[in-house]
Amino acid sequence: MKKILIILALALGLIWLVAMPALVGSYLGRVVPEWLDEAGMAPTTQFDAGWFTSSLQIEDDYAVDLHGRHVPPLSLAWIRIDGELEAPISPAPILIDGQFGLTGLSSVRLEATELAIGGPLQLDSSASLLTLNQGLDQVSELSWQIEAFALSDQLGNLLSASTAELALAWSPSDPAVGGAATAPKEADALDLRLALMLLSDSNPHPTLRLIIEASPVQRDALAELIEGLQQWTQAQPRSTARQFALLTVAGAWQQLAQSGLTIRLDGLRIGSESRFSGHWVTQAGPPDIRGEGSIDALTRELRPIVGLGARVGAGTAERSIRAWIDEIRQRGWLVVEGDRFEFRYPVPQP
Repeated sequence: MKKILIILALALGLIWLVAMPALVGSYLGRVVPEWLDEAGMAPTTQFDAGWFTSSLQIEDDYAVDLHGRHVPPLSLAWIRIDGELEAPISPAPILIDGQFGLTGLSSVRLEATELAIGGPLQLDSSASLLTLNQGLDQVSELSWQIEAFALSDQLGNLLSASTAELALAWSPSDPAVGGAATAPKEADALDLRLALMLLSDSNPHPTLRLIIEASPVQRDALAELIEGLQQWTQAQPRSTARQFALLTVAGAWQQLAQSGLTIRLDGLRIGSESRFSGHWVTQAGPPDIRGEGSIDALTRELRPIVGLGARVGAGTAERSIRAWIDEIRQRGWLVVEGDRFEFRYPVPQP
């Protein structure tokens, strides 16, 4: 009996160490070339699928050199990858590593020592880390952390932070929130969470902090919304294509609202003195938003953001901000006493 168990253990070990890597290599050898051909990348790529390892090289406006180890012995992954990406956005190669797990958990990391993106808007930074952690029917997250972040233009606008963090998390929508605790999760709907934070070494409070949550978000409607927005940005102004894109966006938004989409502004903090929060049940009417802070501080913090977004100088940006503040005050949404303000939308009924 003991000999049989030993033989079975050796056979399983042999299958794990020899047969499984070969199966992964065979699968990649069939799937990857088809995917590259469908993506139109086949002429600029070279892919080799071996027994224990595979490699992929891409030579285009960027260069990728990836190597994959099939079913590493000490890892619960069907493939582990590592390599480099050479792109105009980074003077040095961007390091890539990751794994695709047998349990459905996968992760990919892109790490750069420096970023330098030119153009009308210029982005400069030191270390940067882009991470994707994705689970099967679990919470997944795409995050980007940038050190010594600086976004500037030729008009003198500058938005900087010692650390910038952007994270998007998603998971299957859970109807148990506000419903029965035993309700199953909806496979065709998502709970989304977007977080943005700019931190400064000289200030204990974030320069900018934004957290938005949305649920349930129907997958098909979200895909149509994104597609419509892409078509709208690519179409010529006042063209038929742009009108059709707007119809696509409107139809997708209607589907999202009809499915019960609720959006929560969990917190918007601009500088150390201005903060906002809100709640929007899209089927029930307009959003409910509240905020308070300092007019001068809000103007000062928004000036580089508006200047960079509208591509205007600091003086023009400040005048636009103050005109906007004056307009919403006339609408009754803003109550000002001295330098302090209170924002209320919609206006409370007497």
